Amino acid sequence: MSAMNTDISHQTNNPDHQNRNIPKGYSSETAAHTEPQSDGSNSDTDSVQSSTDNATVFGNGKSLPLEPEYTPLPKMQMLILTIILISEPMTSAILFPFIYFMIKDFHLSDDEMVIGSYAGWITSIFFIGQLFSAIPWGRCSDQHGRRPVLLTGLIGNAVSTFAFGLSKNLWWAIASRAICGIMNGNTAVARSMLAEITDETNRPFAFSIFGFCWGIGLIVGGFLCNPVEQFPSLFGDSEFFKYYPYLLPCIVSALFTLSGWIIGYFYLKESNPSVLARKYNDQKLKDDQKTPNVADEQTKLLGTSKQTFYDGGSPIKSNSLSIASEEEMVTAKAQGSSLSRITRQSYAAIVCYTHIRLWGFQCMAFEEVIPLFYSTPLSAGGLGMDPQEIAKIFAICGIQQTFSQFIVYPMLNRAYSTLTCARLALIVFVPIYMIFPELSPLKVWMFSHTENENMWQWAFYISFMVLLFIRYTGSTTSHVSYMVLVSNSADPEIIGTVNGVCQTALSLVRALAPALGGTLWAISLRPTNVFPFDQHLVYYLLALVSLIGLYQTYNVDNSISIGGKKPSLQHI
Repeated sequence: MSAMNTDISHQTNNPDHQNRNIPKGYSSETAAHTEPQSDGSNSDTDSVQSSTDNATVFGNGKSLPLEPEYTPLPKMQMLILTIILISEPMTSAILFPFIYFMIKDFHLSDDEMVIGSYAGWITSIFFIGQLFSAIPWGRCSDQHGRRPVLLTGLIGNAVSTFAFGLSKNLWWAIASRAICGIMNGNTAVARSMLAEITDETNRPFAFSIFGFCWGIGLIVGGFLCNPVEQFPSLFGDSEFFKYYPYLLPCIVSALFTLSGWIIGYFYLKESNPSVLARKYNDQKLKDDQKTPNVADEQTKLLGTSKQTFYDGGSPIKSNSLSIASEEEMVTAKAQGSSLSRITRQSYAAIVCYTHIRLWGFQCMAFEEVIPLFYSTPLSAGGLGMDPQEIAKIFAICGIQQTFSQFIVYPMLNRAYSTLTCARLALIVFVPIYMIFPELSPLKVWMFSHTENENMWQWAFYISFMVLLFIRYTGSTTSHVSYMVLVSNSADPEIIGTVNGVCQTALSLVRALAPALGGTLWAISLRPTNVFPFDQHLVYYLLALVSLIGLYQTYNVDNSISIGGKKPSLQHI
């Protein structure tokens, strides 16, 4: 026992050992304030700090928790990135409140089945565009920087969104949405930038911006579509907006995107460490060339970082190659391409892709089916809502989603780890999806009461909104959790490509889910269908997908999960 105490005392008095014992996300200054003063004795009262524990333990058995310091977010960069981030999710979600009515205005068919199928394909085409562009955008950002890719995507986003608002036929709508999807490689690149400017203490809150942006799209699309009818005092006499009833929300989205481009052009800073290192070394080389007396040994130092010439998996073709050591060049070639490095070094990220796909499928299928469910007559298993009522519900859902991201999710992540938050969301999805098809008969029953009619109607809508709040809270919680898990699992040098692959996987299921969901909903409306192949079919399938996703979360490595309460220290 004495020998053990002597060895431990030696370790705790070693500054290097103390630094190694401080967990990631903790400051040495914090540790210093909690370190007891030693009197030089080797008695059992000496303090001990374990490298695997998050508290300082004193000889009397009492421990003082060593709390991680919260790293402040870079406010200006986060503000700019938030404005940029709003554009893509807003573009993705802005059509949900009015897509059903836009298809009806094309006068293609009065058949609910046909309208549902067309609505699904228009929603899907955006993500098909992202499917083919996400990886190229991600690799481009690894090689040339995040900033130029983000700014390029914003211009294409603004133009194509405005064009979608001008749609008067099916093919124009499909073409404009496809172009918008191709230009929107911003999501994967923006995730990479967020990961590069944050750490474990502030990353979950930073990633909650994505859910906030999605909620903004629902709010704008819900409040501003068909302004002639929603705001007759302002737009009642406007022949222009009578002819283009869905243009106003698209104009707002396009202007927001342009404002993000302007602010980003002047103030957004590059965050890709490879690009920054390459620029630094290139500038250093130019300075050294102007000073010929610089020693060769100093020049060779410029090649000590692999990021000088290795970026995104391939050698950089620049003058900096001439000053890189031969050993480093061999190492860079041995690393292989970005995609092959993902398979070797980011297995945890690949595991997360499976859950991303399952999450994306059930979320996008729900987002496609829900407006069809709202507008379908009560007699056919829907809720029989009018366009104004649907628009208001989507706007309220957007506000709920924003509240969930900035209030509910940070509270959950402080109490539970990121992985646990994702599991809780998937657990909640199952009963929620199974309850949804029962809303139609519930509304018929509650609205049939003649006594206290207003009370029954209010009771239905309050119950309905609580159900939606729980569902959207689960959706945004699982979304942020998966994005954090992927970013934590990725090799920093290829994080852009990793997020590009992740976005491709997500775009694939987002492209298939709306078309499949709309088609299944249309099929379920056939009057000859019986339970569970009636309006229950789609929702029960979504519940099943959630259960499969929950099961597969147990394949995720816990080491990439952050947040939550840390285990208490055991006294040595």
